[in-house]
Amino acid sequence: MDGASFLGLDSTFVSNVTGSVVSGTAGIVLGGSDVNKWIAVLLFAAGSGISATLGASLRLSRGSPPRHVALLLLSCEIALLGTAWIAGTTLHMPAASPPTPTSHPTAIHGQVTLMVTLLATAMGLQNGSTREPGVFTGYPPTTALTNTLTVQATSIAHCVVLWLSSIGCFLCRGRGSPAAAKEELRVELAMLLKFAPTFAAFVAGAILGAVVQFFAAWHSLAVPTACLLSLLADVAAAEGMCSMCVPR
Repeated sequence: MDGASFLGLDSTFVSNVTGSVVSGTAGIVLGGSDVNKWIAVLLFAAGSGISATLGASLRLSRGSPPRHVALLLLSCEIALLGTAWIAGTTLHMPAASPPTPTSHPTAIHGQVTLMVTLLATAMGLQNGSTREPGVFTGYPPTTALTNTLTVQATSIAHCVVLWLSSIGCFLCRGRGSPAAAKEELRVELAMLLKFAPTFAAFVAGAILGAVVQFFAAWHSLAVPTACLLSLLADVAAAEGMCSMCVPR
């Protein structure tokens, strides 16, 4: 998503809040107008808040199970991405942000603001859903890479040290037993394997989003929309199977 938004929305990140804050602040210092970057930050936060509000409301007022919450949040995100897809294609927005327009700048800036509004809210909703109890609990954030990369790097370093300790290497020899080191190594490997797919998918998604955006403009939103529809179908199918297993 960020690959497409960076190209098509005046270098605005719709899910990377750090990048939007830094570029927005730099724009102010340099005397430019980077309103859309601050809009992206605010609406990302709003999307996360909406996710928490919807999830808490369903759990507390209706006693809805986590899968029902997941279905609602996924449906809302798909609706936002679908609306952005329609808006980007029907408004004939360019694949990459043009230079500062000399004619009708308000109209063009308004289209960018509309897209930023829809996409940043969708990404905030997605990131907020990873914090909902029982929905996607235990999964790393899907819209930020800093923490994921930190976990990957530290887990690799820990694995190397623990492996050396488990085989009795004199460099890492201490009071701990090799058996304890092997158990800790198993935990670190599990953490590494848990976060590795997210890292790989993020990088692949950024590359794919930028390439499709460059060649097909805002039809690039078909890629994340299709992924979410597939996930929605899986959750719905799992919910149907669970309901069939409930004794009458």
